[in-house]
Amino acid sequence: MSIQCKIDHKNLVIYIDGDIDHHETEMIRDRIDGYIRSGQAKNLIFDFANVSFMDSSGIGLLMGRYRNIKDIGGKVMLSNISPQLNRVLKISGVYSLMDQFESIEDAIKAI
Repeated sequence: MSIQCKIDHKNLVIYIDGDIDHHETEMIRDRIDGYIRSGQAKNLIFDFANVSFMDSSGIGLLMGRYRNIKDIGGKVMLSNISPQLNRVLKISGVYSLMDQFESIEDAIKAI
């Protein structure tokens, strides 16, 4: 599993490659929270193009970042979601807090 982060005008785009499970969430959380604490990121956009599996710890990761970003007036957006991941996100209720987009570009336009 790997993670790449890119800042685009206070938007932190997070590219995740691999499964998101309890083994990986702490590293992902620490990396994202560093950008938030430094003031570099107001909005988060997760790119799930290369993620095929996410367990409940991944949902917790998203919810925790949502709370942090909401506190500073930002948004969390999700893009490039596979059908399997879409099912997990629907069941968990994540879509009631975060919007889903076909692409990163669409998410940035919506901000």
